[in-house]
Amino acid sequence: METKRVLWVIDPNDPIVSKDQLIEKCLNHYKNNYDIYVQLLEYCPILYNHLKNITRLLPPFSKSKRTSASSTIHPIKIPHHIRYAYYKYPNLVEIYWRYIKETLWKDTRYYHKVVIFSQGLAELYVREAVTFHKVYIHIHDVNSVITNKLWQGPLTHFYTNSTFIHYMLDKKGYTIQCKKDRYELENSASLAAVRRDRFY
Repeated sequence: METKRVLWVIDPNDPIVSKDQLIEKCLNHYKNNYDIYVQLLEYCPILYNHLKNITRLLPPFSKSKRTSASSTIHPIKIPHHIRYAYYKYPNLVEIYWRYIKETLWKDTRYYHKVVIFSQGLAELYVREAVTFHKVYIHIHDVNSVITNKLWQGPLTHFYTNSTFIHYMLDKKGYTIQCKKDRYELENSASLAAVRRDRFY
């Protein structure tokens, strides 16, 4: 059987999804016949230690500075308010993405499948900087999917643990699968807190 190259894109500091939940999602997606690469938006020792023996970990979001003699990589620290802004003012995230995207380390591989575990910056990265055949996105905010319209078409698939989100997107013709887990209420509470709080 042909080994499929797969990319997981993970924001370890996602304000909606805990690290424990991210680890469970990764293990649920793991298959022996996949050649799995992982793009972390920032370095996270907890995720790194869980994934280092079963995947190929790429450098976290980094700026690549090339000289005639060498190439150096400098990790990017994503501002806390950028993650929060996606759920209130997504245009700010687009502006930040345009600011960093030309300096990012370039991944030139082709992936049969990409799994995005976080909404926001991770989605913009995949849409504009990754070459792939199919994309699978874990979502926790239905409004951002419907309003932003980043993803459309038969090769886009959504996952959610929310019956409500599944109902709303299924009704609008999106390909979505509901996978119930013990984090549904936690995700809903985190999303409500993000929308309620000031992010600056």
